[in-house]
Parts: sequence; C-alpha cells; structure tokens
Amino acid sequence: MNAPTVYPEKIPAVYEWKTRIRTVDVGPDRLLTPTAQLQYQQEAGERHFGEGNLGFETIAQFGMAFLLLQNNAVIYRRPTANEDVVIKTWSHSVKGVKFFRAYRFEDTDGNTLIDSTATFVLVDVNAHTMLRPSQFPVEIAHHGDLPHSCPLPEKLKMPAETEACGEHRVMLSQLDFNGHLNNTRYADIVFDHLPVDAAQTMTGFSIAFVHEAKWNDTLRLSYARTENGYMMTAENGDDTCFTAQVRK
Repeated sequence: MNAPTVYPEKIPAVYEWKTRIRTVDVGPDRLLTPTAQLQYQQEAGERHFGEGNLGFETIAQFGMAFLLLQNNAVIYRRPTANEDVVIKTWSHSVKGVKFFRAYRFEDTDGNTLIDSTATFVLVDVNAHTMLRPSQFPVEIAHHGDLPHSCPLPEKLKMPAETEACGEHRVMLSQLDFNGHLNNTRYADIVFDHLPVDAAQTMTGFSIAFVHEAKWNDTLRLSYARTENGYMMTAENGDDTCFTAQVRK
C-alpha cells in the first residue's frame, strides 16, 4: 500500500538549482536564447513547488492551476553553452489575485547574469475562474525583501503606429500539456520576427500573455521601433494573443 502524500505547512522560501547550460539551449552566438531562459525559469519554478510535493500534476488534482500572465527580465550577461549556473527562484509577493515570482541566474562566482520576475494567477480549471491566493491549500512563504533588480511586470502598451512583420502558425510541437501554445515559445516568435541583432543587443525583455493560442492558429504580427528598443504584438483573430517589449 502506498504511503499518503505529505504536504508541508509552507513551501520553502527560496529554491536553488545548480545546472549547466545545454548546447541545445544556445543560438548561433553560443548564448542562452530567450526561449531557453523562460524554459529554465519554468523548470526552476516546478522544481521549487515539487520540493513540497506540489508539482503541476498535484495542483491539478486540487482542480487548480497557475496561469502565467507576464514575464519581465533584466539581462546583464546571457550565459554561454556548457556554463555552470545557479538558478534561484522564490515567491516575491502577492497583490490582489496576482502572485509575483522572482528568478535569478548567477555564475559560479555569484555574479548576477539575469534577474527576472513573472506574474501568475491561480485559476479553477473546471469553472475557468480566478481564485484568491488564500484558496491555495498550502501557505507560500514570500520573500520580497531579497535583493533583486528586475521590476515587477507592468502593463505593455503598443504605439499607435505599427508595421506588419509577418505571420506565425502554431505548430503541434509548440503546444504545452494543456494543448495551448507554450508560454516559453512566445519568445521564439518575438525574436524570429525582429532584426537579427535584437537579442544580441538587448538589456531585457517583457512578454504579456493576453489570450491563448491553439494548434493551427495563425498569429498576425506587428512591431514598432521605440526609443528604447522594440514593441511587438500578435493578433489571433479578433483577440490580442501577446504583447512584447525588447529593450536595448
């Protein structure tokens, strides 16, 4: 007979993951790609909650899921292929229905490579409604006083004048376990349709995930050059799928 799953009274405040940047996660410049950065963040968050036996599959058994709304990142140096890094993540704070999670990529000397923050909401997967943070069955310890240089994500607004820059059809290989375009794949779409040096010269980026996209949906992309870099938006039918900002 299997022993019952034991849940902690609190999820540990900070989780540290020592890992090595895989060669498949870098681009032609041998630097970590923005999409791979988001994937490492997603994995770090999953490992953090997994420490308390609260991975996404267990949370789904409660009829709940965390929905990512936006990610913001400040980039000092993108790690290179085969570089050893430490990825730290913690719950930063809660405001209203929003959870804010912080991430930090460090080299082996403790230097900050990337600071990033993400906004989540807790949803009822059956009723398709947002839940209050207090409805999560385990207390989450917040650590908003830890030093961190990335501001919490703010609303992104496109300039009035934009230029069409292509279309993207959602492929089967880009879907997540919910059958939607995986949040980490949005960065590929952004940087595939900006000038080739956009990722190389950026100091950070932000992506707001507005409406889901499914297999075979075609996203219409538009962008604008700004004083600080680029803005991009994607329309899926009558809905805005995402809005992004790349800062130089």
